[in-house]
Amino acid sequence: MGVVVVNGCKKENTNTQVKQTVVGDESEAITAHILAFKERMAYYHENPNLKSGGQLYSASEAVMELESLLNFIFCYTDNQYNKREYVTSEIIMPLDDVEKINDPKLMEVYYDRVIDTIQVLMGRVNYSNLILLLVDLDISGMDSNGDAIVSIGVVVGNRQNISPAPS
Repeated sequence: MGVVVVNGCKKENTNTQVKQTVVGDESEAITAHILAFKERMAYYHENPNLKSGGQLYSASEAVMELESLLNFIFCYTDNQYNKREYVTSEIIMPLDDVEKINDPKLMEVYYDRVIDTIQVLMGRVNYSNLILLLVDLDISGMDSNGDAIVSIGVVVGNRQNISPAPS
């Protein structure tokens, strides 16, 4: 019986290692996906004459891609803030006749509308040490032209001044 228990323990350790590897692989895949999206947005930003091509996204897919990228790049995940405020606004995301948006149009929405709106929203908060904690994008409806109305919510914090520990 002792041999079975030892083998059982080894198997559990192996399973734990496999689970950790899968989680690590999933995290790496998510990060790679976000970075590939970032590269596409940068490519179309650097080549504004390209009006077609790239991937096509539904409104919800486009919002998910943008939200993931914004949170990955611009948001602080630490909890070193002493106040926070949630502020919102809306923008229009143009869609084609089949309610899709391509990379070049999504790049325009990202750089010209979403980032600008986030900066305006942060400007509405009167904190001395502003930090962006979270970006929340959601489709709040469709306008009369068939374009998506995107709600942009941001959580802005006031970074705490943390004094170094006394020596």
